[in-house]
Amino acid sequence: MKIEKVSEKEAKYFLEKAWEEYDNSINVDWDEKKYIFCAKESKTILGCIACIINGGACYVDEFIVSKDHRGKGVGTKLWKAVENFAKDKGCFRIIIKTHERNKSAIKFYKKQGLKVDAVLKDYHFHMEWYYMSKKVKGWKQK
Repeated sequence: MKIEKVSEKEAKYFLEKAWEEYDNSINVDWDEKKYIFCAKESKTILGCIACIINGGACYVDEFIVSKDHRGKGVGTKLWKAVENFAKDKGCFRIIIKTHERNKSAIKFYKKQGLKVDAVLKDYHFHMEWYYMSKKVKGWKQK
């Protein structure tokens, strides 16, 4: 398996299908300023992570691994790719949000060193949403 930067077109089909399987009430919002990385084996996409760089922060906007490849290190490799990318871009922090039903993601993010910054109760879809972040390793304030 290798992690590589891909085009929106290449990742779009996988992301739409994966989000449908996860929760068909969520629409994928495409933004031309996204940086998308996918884990691939041969030509098959196993997972994708997309982020937006804004104000020195790297906002992870999408992160999903296909059901068949969860728990096999795909997510960890994708996360490391974004951490390295954020560091290369000079970002000071990586930020992500998820909701209460996504307990495995919350556990994964904590394992990657993210801390819960805020919990918004009764937010989108009447769920609790967790905002989590992590300082980018090696970043030093100028």
